[in-house]
Amino acid sequence: MTTSDPDGSSGVTFVTPSDGGPSEQCMCDVFAQDCGQGDKCMPWSNDGTPTWNCTRCSPIADNPGQPGDVCMVEGSPVSGIDDCDYGAMCWNVDLETLEGTCVAQCTGNQDNPSCSGNTDCLIANDGVLNLCLPVCDPLADDCPPEQTCIESTNAFVCVPTGVE
Repeated sequence: MTTSDPDGSSGVTFVTPSDGGPSEQCMCDVFAQDCGQGDKCMPWSNDGTPTWNCTRCSPIADNPGQPGDVCMVEGSPVSGIDDCDYGAMCWNVDLETLEGTCVAQCTGNQDNPSCSGNTDCLIANDGVLNLCLPVCDPLADDCPPEQTCIESTNAFVCVPTGVE
């Protein structure tokens, strides 16, 4: 996602094209969700940049949000800590309020990802980011305001404008 600083200056890229998989330094697998009980595998930035570049095991909130619910992240949009349920993450987070929307993570594996409903799997950032996002028609301009339609695994999906 590309955003502007409060003064409207430079943008920041949160999503980058995938080139084969996460670093071996990452703690868990976002498809396998191989963290211990009470934790979930989440993408995060392990180097202070505004880009998800690794994974971590993060605690699941006591009363977690479901896909479609409003959510909050702790610290920054790329902290890997949010109040969404197992298998979901807080997406399209506002930089000032740290509020976003819970979105389901893809299931299956990187070679055969799966999503339910009218969504498709977007895999990005060397495979650490996998999200089930709404399917769109790139010729119909049918994404919500401030979103654009980009190619995903098997279709096209809506993402915040600037994620291309």
